[in-house]
Amino acid sequence: MNQRFILRMVFAGLCGAVYSVQGQTVPRIADVQSIIVADSAEPHEVDRRVPLRYPLAERRAGIEAEFITVFVLDTTGRVEMPSVSLVGTVPRAFWQEVCRYLSRMQITPIRRNGQPRRALVVNPFSFALDGGELGRRPRETGEAVRKSILADGVAQAAIAFEPLPHCQ
Repeated sequence: MNQRFILRMVFAGLCGAVYSVQGQTVPRIADVQSIIVADSAEPHEVDRRVPLRYPLAERRAGIEAEFITVFVLDTTGRVEMPSVSLVGTVPRAFWQEVCRYLSRMQITPIRRNGQPRRALVVNPFSFALDGGELGRRPRETGEAVRKSILADGVAQAAIAFEPLPHCQ
């Protein structure tokens, strides 16, 4: 293992996943020690004025998609966009739409003991067509991903999310 790879892994372990901005390495998920994992059943209201749009070309072609996203929700209810990771494989148009959607979304912050907290949220997305295959089977909940994060910890999860596709 080369020294640069080792240093990057140590940095990721301390600070979360990393990405490059104008040639400088910065954490994709910063300050992992302050992040809690949101409960899957925890209610969170979303701003319904921001529509999630089915990509037109994919709709016309009859392509459906279902996948999990993991992201950090800040204390004001905004998604920390560099933290958004895609768990799974889907056509790019669906992923781009979810990035657009999350960048405009306002969500009720996750609270613990009455205080808003930065929280790692596991959120499924489904683009299903009327009469399509996805409508005939149970929806993905993301619970397996959430349980893995709880078992391994946020810092380890941040390292695991490093190579996954993410919003730019």
